[in-house]
Amino acid sequence: FRRVLFRSQAPEDLMECFRELHPGHSPLIDDPYFSEPGPYMPGDMGEWFLYKQLKDSDVITDDPAEASLFVVNTMPVLSLIVDECNGWTHDDRQLWWSAQLATSPWMERNNGTDHAFICQSWACMPQDYNFREEKWLGKRMRSAVLGILRPYVKKMTYWIHEDFPEWTLRPMGDRIAIVPYVAHSDLVTSNITKFHLRASRKYRYLFIGSMNRGQWKGERWRAPLRTLAHPGFRVVSSGVEMKDANTDVFRSYAEEVRNAVFCLVVAGDTPSSRRLFDSILGGCIPVFIGPKYTLPFESQIDWQSFTMRLNATNWLAG
Repeated sequence: FRRVLFRSQAPEDLMECFRELHPGHSPLIDDPYFSEPGPYMPGDMGEWFLYKQLKDSDVITDDPAEASLFVVNTMPVLSLIVDECNGWTHDDRQLWWSAQLATSPWMERNNGTDHAFICQSWACMPQDYNFREEKWLGKRMRSAVLGILRPYVKKMTYWIHEDFPEWTLRPMGDRIAIVPYVAHSDLVTSNITKFHLRASRKYRYLFIGSMNRGQWKGERWRAPLRTLAHPGFRVVSSGVEMKDANTDVFRSYAEEVRNAVFCLVVAGDTPSSRRLFDSILGGCIPVFIGPKYTLPFESQIDWQSFTMRLNATNWLAG
C-alpha cells in the first residue's frame, strides 16, 4: 500500500512563518491565545501530524504509478491563518493545488476517490456557509478551501474526525474516513507511568466545557449538567476552548482529566468531541452522552471494551 504525498510549499515553511507572525505561540500547543471567532488551531492540526507521520515513512513513493493512494494535504487551516509566506499567499497555494489536480492524469484514474484530503476544522466549510465577518489573529475569517479547489475536494476521500455533511460538502458516509481528533497538548506529552491510580483520583466523574453549546439536532445535551449535585461530580462551566478570563481553568484542564475516574464525553454543536481522546490519554474512562456516531478505526478498535455510554433518553429526562 504505497502513497504519494503531494505538497506545494513545504509545511515546515508555513510553520516557521506562523512562529514569526505570532512569537511565543505554536499552533500545536493548547493556548488561550487562539480565541474565537477563528478555528481552535491546536485541535485542528491533524493535517500537520499526518504530514509528519507520512513524510519519513517507508510507504511514501515519488512514483505516481506505484501509488495506490494520493495524499493531497493542502495544510488548509495553517495555510489560511499564515496567509503570506515566502512570497506565497493562501490563495496562491490554493490556485497551485487546483492547477496540479486539473492536469493530473491520476486524478481521473478513479475519479479522485484514491486521493485523500484532510481538514479537521469548520474553517473548511464553504465560504457562503454562515461565516462571520470578524477578524481573528489579524485575518478576516473565510473558508480555508477556495471555490476553485472545492470541486476536486468533493471527489476525494475526506479524512476528518466526524462525518459532518456541512463540513465535507457531501452526504453522510460518502467517501469519508474518520480519523482521531488531535488531543490536548498537555495530555499528549504526559508520561503514562505517572498517571494517578484510579483509587487515588479526586473525582468520580468530570466534565469541563461550555454549557452554552450542546443543542445538536434540537436536544440540549449539556443542560442536565447544570443540575448535577453530587460530591463525586466535577462540572466546570468553562473549557479547553473557552476564551474568557478564567485562564486558571484552561491551564488546569489536563491535570483535572488525570484526576477523574470517568470523563463525560457529551455531544456539543456536533455529536463528537475531542474530550474522547483527552480522556484516553489522561487514563480516564470515557462516558458517551449523546447520539451514536462513527468512531475512528472501528474495524480495528473494540471501543466498547474501554468506554461506556449512558442511555440518552434517561439523560435528557434528568
